[in-house]
Parts: sequence; structure tokens; C-alpha cells
Amino acid sequence: MENKHSFFKWKPEYNSGIKPIDEQHQKLVQYIADLYCAVYEGNGAASIYKIIDGLVEYTETHFWFEEDLIEKAGYPDIEEHKKIHKAFVEKISAFQQKSEKKLPITFQLVQFLKDWLVDHILGDDRKYIPYVEKMPKR
Repeated sequence: MENKHSFFKWKPEYNSGIKPIDEQHQKLVQYIADLYCAVYEGNGAASIYKIIDGLVEYTETHFWFEEDLIEKAGYPDIEEHKKIHKAFVEKISAFQQKSEKKLPITFQLVQFLKDWLVDHILGDDRKYIPYVEKMPKR
């Protein structure tokens, strides 16, 4: 098994060039890495719930910020992007409910979170970068 601390780290290729977005994505990476460590170490449900709760809350805040930004940038596929965000929030909320019921949070769940975030950063989010880059600088 890989080192628990190397499960999910920020990589340069994840950078979008949009500083607040990159900072927020880095925080999401850290939440998922922390969740992996908590599961790996067999931490209790309360510890795992706290991390998932923070992840859900921060994800919703990040998505709100990102959606506001790309709407202001005139990104034409914003409604589809919002649907993708909504589906992810529903999925992690289901994990949150699972932890509240003291059901086990598995490595597969944490791997799903990692894979989804990487795919989203490198796929869906790349599509709006040209629109944000054209925005007037403040």
C-alpha cells in the first residue's frame, strides 16, 4: 500500500492559472488527503465525519465561488457546469449521511473523491479558463 501521506498531493498540472481557484482546489485536495489518512489510520466515525462535514461545506463554498466567477466571465456552458457540481455535492452529501449513520467510509469512496476532483480540474474546469482569462483585471 502506498504511503498514506502520498495518496493525494497537489501537482503543478492541476494549476489553472486562476489563483483563487487554484488555492481552493488545493484545499479540496487537502480535505481528501486528510480523509484518506483518517480512514487509513482507522480513526473513529466522529473524526471522519468532521472531515467529511468540512469537505461538504468547503466544496459548496468553492462551487458557489467558481460558478459566480464563470458566470461573470460569460462562460456559455455554465448550466451544465452547475449540474456537474450539483451531482457531486449530492454524492458527497450521501457519504456524509453514511458517516452519520456510522457506516464505514472505505478507501474506494476516498479514491472516488480523488478521481472525481482530478478529472473535474483537468477536464470540466479547463473549459472555462479562456473565458476567465478574458475578464478585465480588477
